[in-house]
Amino acid sequence: MASNLDSTGTGILYLSETVSKISFEKPDKLKEKIIASKISGNNRGYSYNTAALSTYDFYDNTLDFDIKLISPIADNAFSYYKYKLEGTFFDDNNHQINKIKVTPKRDKEPVFEGYIYIIDDSFAIYAIDLDIKGYRMKNEFTEIMNLKQSFSYNSANKIWSKNAQSLSFNAGVFGIKFSGTFNYVYSNYEFPASFEKKTFGNEIVAFEPLANKKDDAFWNSIRPIPLTLEESNDYTKKDSLLTIRKSRKYTDSIDAKNNKFKVWDVLMGYDYKNTFKSYSFNYKGLLNISSLSFNTVQGFNLDSGFSFRKWNEEKGKSTSISTTFNYGFSDDRLRVIGEFSHRFNTINYASIYVSGGTKTAQFNNAEPITKFVNSISSLFFKDNYMKLYNLEFAQINYGQDVANGINLNAKIAYEQRKPLFNTTDYSFFKQDDIYSSNNPLAPNDFTTPAFDQHHLFKTALSARINFANKYISRPNERFNVKNDKYPTVYLIFEKAFRRQREKI
Repeated sequence: MASNLDSTGTGILYLSETVSKISFEKPDKLKEKIIASKISGNNRGYSYNTAALSTYDFYDNTLDFDIKLISPIADNAFSYYKYKLEGTFFDDNNHQINKIKVTPKRDKEPVFEGYIYIIDDSFAIYAIDLDIKGYRMKNEFTEIMNLKQSFSYNSANKIWSKNAQSLSFNAGVFGIKFSGTFNYVYSNYEFPASFEKKTFGNEIVAFEPLANKKDDAFWNSIRPIPLTLEESNDYTKKDSLLTIRKSRKYTDSIDAKNNKFKVWDVLMGYDYKNTFKSYSFNYKGLLNISSLSFNTVQGFNLDSGFSFRKWNEEKGKSTSISTTFNYGFSDDRLRVIGEFSHRFNTINYASIYVSGGTKTAQFNNAEPITKFVNSISSLFFKDNYMKLYNLEFAQINYGQDVANGINLNAKIAYEQRKPLFNTTDYSFFKQDDIYSSNNPLAPNDFTTPAFDQHHLFKTALSARINFANKYISRPNERFNVKNDKYPTVYLIFEKAFRRQREKI
């Protein structure tokens, strides 16, 4: 991001434009079709600027700005505002407009201040010019926001409809100042007597397939607000930089610098990335200190391993393969796990996950005791809360969104479970104390296994349901928008088939 700024540390960080067709029915039914979208320095061009995120209706009692701000014409507005008529004028259709100054009665409440323009005979809104101070929104980073709206009269339908909106802000954090402006122009209104039944649904925003491929001629012909010289230069500069940064010569040169192998990487770990071909490789190193932990079954133990990942951003695909080696110094045993995962797309998020190998597992599969906590409690206080067994397993999971708001996941697994015993009595302190046994039901029994060795097959089917879920569609991906009015419901069915190992 720093490269987008000039030598004085100023410049445009983000510049985007969209053209949309919007269907709206009060109070909250909205459907937006984005027919053109453009982002400076981003060839994918799918902007996050949408009408759904910029609908501010002062006829409602409150407006959502992280918190609910009280409208100057709310039912209870006289409890929060003082009003002063500062003048009147007439528009082109001879409507008398009253310019009214709005002042908060109390400074710290969630209120606006500025001017509201009201039509004399109908009391409709003609224009809005209101400030919002950051502390009134409980937002310490925002200094001030300004919201302007203007409305025009449709004589055929006798409706005052919004024709322009501007939202600007000044903010700062850690001594860094930044500002922004969002401009909206509304035109080509149609006022149907009613909408078709299927106009509104769970899809609130959709992009046309070639929305991000419009050329400069299209934008020059349709743009209602001309670009400033700075904005025009920003498109030229960032698009040129993007072409360079996406080139194989550039990405290979950056990767070559970061991919240099050093002798100590054998111990400390190594990363390799090929940006142009979209894959990466990771080696954790023989001295993966961050994985070092202690328990009474393995003693000190640490992990190492390899991983490989390949991705395709355009299609939403990704594949990863990894293996983890865990060695326990006290029980002198190497345990190995292998994992494979593949995501097919980012529309229904279909994915498959396969794993298998050998590891130590806690009796409680929710793993409530972290390795760090158990290491500290054992080495410093001689309290070994973590109880482990040996798990040899193979499993396969498949999941995807099967309908709007409904995700299903299926799993089948084989497990062989073996009891384990303490192999060390080491600690930093309290050397004369004795650890509890690895049998959670008999902490003073060091010879009887916690359970008999056995085999297990199990299957599971789980569902996650988000009611009234909405979503935003792009040509190659979908974003779910959860409705916070409803809870998320989880349904899980699990069936296990256990086979006891016969004793001879």
